[in-house]
Parts: sequence; structure tokens; C-alpha cells
Amino acid sequence: MCRLALLLCFSVFLASCSTSLKAEEVNQLIEKEKYEEAISKIEEYELLKSDVKETEYDYQLLVQVHKVNELIKKEKFEEALSIIEDEQLTKRKSVNNQYHYEDVNKLVNMQKLVDMGADFKIISEYKINPIIDKKLQQKADRLLVSFLEKASKDENLLEVAYSDFSELDDSTKQRITKEIDFEKLYENYENEKIEKYITLLENKQYSQLESITAGSGDKSITNLNRLANAYIVSEKILVGNSYVYSRKDVEKYLDEINNPNSEIKKHMRILANRLDLDIFNNNIEKKTGVSIGMTKEEVLSSSWGEPEDKNITQTKYGTREQWVYPGFQYLYFEDGILAAIQK
Repeated sequence: MCRLALLLCFSVFLASCSTSLKAEEVNQLIEKEKYEEAISKIEEYELLKSDVKETEYDYQLLVQVHKVNELIKKEKFEEALSIIEDEQLTKRKSVNNQYHYEDVNKLVNMQKLVDMGADFKIISEYKINPIIDKKLQQKADRLLVSFLEKASKDENLLEVAYSDFSELDDSTKQRITKEIDFEKLYENYENEKIEKYITLLENKQYSQLESITAGSGDKSITNLNRLANAYIVSEKILVGNSYVYSRKDVEKYLDEINNPNSEIKKHMRILANRLDLDIFNNNIEKKTGVSIGMTKEEVLSSSWGEPEDKNITQTKYGTREQWVYPGFQYLYFEDGILAAIQK
């Protein structure tokens, strides 16, 4: 009986030594960052079923992380997320973790918006929850580009998409622009739209122009709306409704036009001459153009008027300002003096 017990103990000792040697082999592979070979050995030696002692690595965690990594490589993000959540992998660190697992959840949410037909929300979702992981960014970028390509062909989506796109961080916009120059597409769309509106003006369809340009937040379109209103009032004056409207009403609309382009200036002059608004004609000339050396007050009283946005930078050398205008036009100030003009 004692002999049998000794043999049994010796057998257990040998098995233990064998398991330890196998674990040491796996550990060496892990230290060399040969994770796939290590996982293969863990499964071959059935180390998950063994009582492995004195090892610094969690083999169960290594295997789960490996599964997740493989699923992500195959872009099976929902399956990967299921394991991440079940195993709480965002709270556990493993040497073979190749991805930022919090970003997998963000990517899944973006894909769900696409699947639900709510891809118009995808940019704002990315803006709120940006993806940090460089590898996962590539998939997110593909989703964004796909939506922007769709939006570029749909006027109902285009303006909303551009509003969201313009609020993305610069690095994201630069990555996206390599695939689709959305700002250029939107600029072309805006120019085509303005041309259509000018055609309405040329065809004396003032009421239609006033209706479709009402309430716009775009300064160029707001200018056209004010010009259309001025023409509508002038028509009523010229047919004898002067007891309701006066030339001052026309002047009021024209005077509200801010930073007019050459086409709008042309029509402003036509209308001013039509009603003999000599004082206003002189005012048009006074309000045109900007030049280097102007103060900010002089620029504001010029045809450029108020900018859409201002970017201010304080340095030890002084204050620099960038004023942003429609049509990708910019003015640059150094300590309150206009130093550069970009059109």
C-alpha cells in the first residue's frame, strides 16, 4: 500500500513538472510577443484545464483577447463586442491586446445608425464619441466617407452633412478629404445654387426668389433675399403704391446687404438707378473693398462687413485674428491692423 501511494505521489510530481515546463515554454513565447504560437500551445497542452502555478500570465485572458482580436480583424465587431462585454475586457489589461476596446463599442453604434437608415446622424455621433484607435479609425472613416458620398448627391442631406462635417476636428477632416473633398463639393453646390437664384433675379421672379431664400443662415443667400424684397417693394412703388411703400423701404433692404459680390452689386446699382437713389449709389461706392493697413472698424464699415466667424490667437508677440467670410475668404489682422487678405 505504501509503495502504491509513493508511486502515485511520484506520478503527480512528474505531471506537475511537465505542466510547469509547458507553461514555461508558453511564457517564453509570450515574452517574445509570439502570441499566436503561445495561444496554440496553451490549447495543445490544455493548460486552461491544468492547475498552473507560478506563472505571471492569465492564460484564460490571453485566449479571450486573442478571439476578440481575430474577430476585429475580420470586422465582426458585434461578435467582438459581445465577448468584450461578457469578459469585461475594457477593465482588464492583457499583453496581447491590440485594440482600444472602448472604440469597438463606438464603431458598432456607428454601424447600427447606418443599418437603421439613420446615417445622417453618423457624423454627429463620431463628433461626440471620436474613435482614438488608429486601426479602428480606418473603418470609421469608411463609414463617414460612404455617407458623405451619398449626401453629395442629395440636396436634402448635403447642408446638414456639411454643417456637421465642418465641426469635426482638423485631423479627421484631413483624413476624410484624402478620400472625398467634401468642402469642394459643397462649395460647388453653393455656387450652383447661387447661380440658380441669380437666374430667378434676371427673370424678374422676385417673389419666388424671396420665398426660397427666406430664413437662410447663409449670408450670400440672405443678401439675395434682401435684394428680392427690395425689388418687390420697388415694383409696387413704380405701379403707384407709394402710399404704402416709399424709396426709404427700398433703401432699408439694400442697406442691410452685407459684403455683396459683384453680381449683387450690379443689381443693387440697377435698382438704385431705377429709383434715382443717388445717395445710395454713392454709398455703394463707399462700402466696397478692403485693403492692407485698414483697422478692424474700417473693415466692418466696408462691403466685407461682419465676418461669419473669428479665430483669435494670443502670443508673446501680440494678438493675431483670422476673420472668416463666405466663399472661403479670410482676413488676417496683426494687433488690430489688416495684414493679409485671402480669397
